[in-house]
Parts: sequence; C-alpha cells; structure tokens
Amino acid sequence: MNAARTKILKLPFVAGAALITILGGTGLILVLLFTGAKHSNSETPSSQEISTAQSPLSPVDNSKRAGDSVKQTIHSIEDLSKFTTYFSRSVALGTMLGEANLQQTLNLLDESKQLSDTALRQTTQVEIFRRLASLEPELALSQTHDFLSVQRKLYPSVIFQEWSSSDINAVVAYTEQHLQELDWGLSRMILNSILNSDASLSDDTKRDIAKRFGL
Repeated sequence: MNAARTKILKLPFVAGAALITILGGTGLILVLLFTGAKHSNSETPSSQEISTAQSPLSPVDNSKRAGDSVKQTIHSIEDLSKFTTYFSRSVALGTMLGEANLQQTLNLLDESKQLSDTALRQTTQVEIFRRLASLEPELALSQTHDFLSVQRKLYPSVIFQEWSSSDINAVVAYTEQHLQELDWGLSRMILNSILNSDASLSDDTKRDIAKRFGL
C-alpha cells in the first residue's frame, strides 16, 4: 500500500516537470522570434530614408541650379555669343544693363558694334538704347546718327517709346522744340510712340498732341 501511494505522489511531480519544460521551451522560442524581428527592422531603411535617398532635389541638383544662374552673369558684350537661347541672352544682358551707369552703357554700345552676328547685334543695341533712354534720352538720340538709315529709324523709335513711358510731357516739349528739323515720318513715329506708351490717354489729348506736331 505504501508503494502504491509513493507511485501516486510521483505522477503529479512528473507532470509538473513536463509542463515546466514545455513552457520554458515556448518562452525561449518567443524570445528568439522577437529578437530576430527587432534585428530585421533595424536593418530595413525607413520610408523616409528611402524617400530622401531617391529624392530628385538632392544637394547636387541644387548646386547645378545655382551654377546655371551664375553662368547668366557676363562681363562683356562678346560673352553674349556664348548663350544658345534668346531667353538666356536677354537675362544676361538685362542684368548687365541694369547695373550699368551712363558711361558704362555708352561703352557697351561701342562694344556692340563689334558683334559679327547681325541679328544679335541689332537686338543687343535695341536694349542698350532702351537703357540709354531711361538715363539720358536726348543723349541717346544723338548716338543714333552713326548708324545706317534703317537703324536710324528703329533706334529713335525705341528711345521715344521708353522716354514717353516715363515722361510724355518732356517728349512733347522736345518734339515741339525740334519740329522744324523733323520730317513728317519722324514726327509721326514720335506721335505713335507717345500714343502707345499710355493707353489711358483720352481722345482729346491725342488730338491735341497730334495738332501740336502739325499732324
């Protein structure tokens, strides 16, 4: 009977030991799985890191954009021939003229006469005369006498348009003062420059100016 009781007591002990072994093994497996998942996550780049690495707006691209703007700075009229598009030339020339004083603008006009490309030379001189007109319009007009007859018609028109946009009264006074020296065509060109410079001019004002010009 004692032997039977001893056998009964051993059964719970064996069962308990087996349960502990099973639980311990399960816990070990869970720990290994958790550790592996954490390690895998640490080696996988985040979506933000991927986005940053693949973003087209990298520092290299930004530096290229900055370089493009630097290339639009020129130091002489001859540099204009290096540009391949009208827009890039216009930006570069506009920047140079915007920073030029009267004497510097006159020097640029002299430089422009050396341009071999006829179209480039004429478009460049138009912008130079526009700048001169904003500084000293009467001096700008005096500079047109050294050009061919076709250009002597184009450049004064540019000058009077620029001048009229800033001071119509001064243009009218100048024209009246030199009316005897102007032929009909030039007087008409000046009138058109005035009328095109200010769309708000009334019909009465337009007729009055035309009458004062003898037109």
